Parts: sequence; C-alpha cells; structure tokens
Amino acid sequence: MQLTFPTRLDPVVWSTDTSMTAQAEPLATAPTHVADNGVDVFTWSTDNPHLHARYRLEWRFRTKTDQEHP
Repeated sequence: MQLTFPTRLDPVVWSTDTSMTAQAEPLATAPTHVADNGVDVFTWSTDNPHLHARYRLEWRFRTKTDQEHP
C-alpha cells in the first residue's frame, strides 16, 4: 500500500492489523516514510499475510487545510 500527501499538511500515518477473531493491533512493521520535493510518501507491504487478515492504514493532518483555516 502506498499513500502520498503534500508535505505542507504535515501528515502522520499509522497502521493496524485485524482478523475475524482478533482485536485490532499495530502492525509488526510500521509504514516507511520518505519526504521528497514537497510530497510525503508512506509505504507498507507484507510478504506473508495472515489468513483472513485485514490491514488498515489511517492518517491525519497535523496542520489546518486552506478550507479549515483561510
């Protein structure tokens, strides 16, 4: 999975792993983060997914957008 955001929004990304029988918990490996030329790229992958696993990346922006704060 890959998420790309403008750096000016100061994004933060976290991830969880859930299954049909277990509660959500943080992924064993966090998404990687690379900032390049005004863009923040967050990437995560797995080579050995668990049966029935559901992976979720979530994010929020630490700065206000132009619409929220003209």
